[in-house]
Amino acid sequence: MREEKTVLLLIDELVCNSIKRKTMSYGMVDIEADGPISGDYSMMCFAALLVEIGGFFCSFYGKPTPISEKWILDALACLFFARR
Repeated sequence: MREEKTVLLLIDELVCNSIKRKTMSYGMVDIEADGPISGDYSMMCFAALLVEIGGFFCSFYGKPTPISEKWILDALACLFFARR
């Protein structure tokens, strides 16, 4: 939960600064999971990226602890992760 708050505060600050400078920003978020259903499987990693026209960017990467004992081996192989 602490990492989530940190990411949201960082994105909020960057967006507010972008508005003050009147520049366009683009934000992207991606997650990778070890299965297709969020309740049954775990998020393995996530990343956020904020880019402004003119070259400024900020990124964040997180790797949370798995919450489920279920996983699909092929999904892990695509990510180059191991659960054990």
